[in-house]
Order: sequence, then C-alpha cells, then structure tokens
Amino acid sequence: MNKVLFTSIVAGFLLFSGCAKKEVIFSQNKLCQTPLTKLKIQNITKLQGFATISQDEFKSILLEIIQNTNCIDLTNDIEDNGYTANISYEVQMKTNEQKNTFSTKTENILKGIVTLNLSSQKELRKEVGESTIVTEGKKVLGMGETANVSREDETNALKNSILVALKNFIEAIKEQQESASTNQNADTTSQSTAQ
Repeated sequence: MNKVLFTSIVAGFLLFSGCAKKEVIFSQNKLCQTPLTKLKIQNITKLQGFATISQDEFKSILLEIIQNTNCIDLTNDIEDNGYTANISYEVQMKTNEQKNTFSTKTENILKGIVTLNLSSQKELRKEVGESTIVTEGKKVLGMGETANVSREDETNALKNSILVALKNFIEAIKEQQESASTNQNADTTSQSTAQ
C-alpha cells in the first residue's frame, strides 16, 4: 500500500511540476493633458535579430502608443518647435537550459530594444527603451511544458520598449518647458524691478 501511495504521489508531482511560467500585462494611460510637441517620423529601421514584427506592424504599434500618450502631435511637416525621428527596433533572444538527472529547466529571455534618434533645430536626442520578457518551462522525465516565446510576447516587449523611450523623451520635453517658463518669469520679474 505504501509503495502504491508513494508512486501515486511521485507521478502527481511529476505531472504538475512541469509547467511554463509567463505573465505579461501591457497597459497605458494618458501621460499629458495636452500635446507638448510635434513629431515627424522620418524613418523606421528593423535591425538584425529575432524580430518577426514587420516595419509596417511596428509603425502601427508605434503610432497607437504615441497617440495614446496624448503628449505628441504627429505631423508630416517639420515645424520650428517640433522633432524629426529616426527609429530603430530589434529583438534579441537568449536561451538558458539547466539539465538535472530527472528534469530540464529552460529559460528564454526575449529583449525588445527601441531607439529614438530625435532632432530639432535646437538639439539632437537619443532615447533608448528596453524591455525583457522571460519565459520558463520545466520538464520532468520528458513531461511538462517547454518555454515558448510567442509573437504576443515579442509585441509586448516592443510596446513596453517604445513606451519607455517615449516616457524618457516626454520627461525631457516637460523639463525643458518648465525651465523655459521659469527663465521667462525671472526675466519678466527683473525687467519690472528695473523700471
């Protein structure tokens, strides 16, 4: 009886211990009440790597995220106070595997990288966003799940990378505008005291 019970417990453990772990949630809220600047997307480049998302698909994702921030007006004309963007993206993949006597643990690390090269009449900026998604799988005696990376994982990694780069850019724009506003107020105050 003990032998049957032990075998049942071991079989149950083996069946339920082999599983993949993956949890990714992408959400985005508006970051601005009104747009802060204008942006013309000049070029999008897909760099070598494991990206399966085409440039057109990436552009659709990019435009959606930009519009959802409510911080940037997209334009086809270069404005005096606007920016021109050359954007590149890539996906890197690394797989680690640990083999033990009875089990194999696999870990896939997917890294999305988005680079915004931005230029205006006043400055050149480079903002980089990176996002990593890890999938894990475990097989015991050949049973269980493998660590698979899906197209949805790739899309989410790129979305998060875009958002990180955009947030950095938006924060820099906000700081510039606050600094300009502070300087303008100081100039107005010094002019009124001089009179």
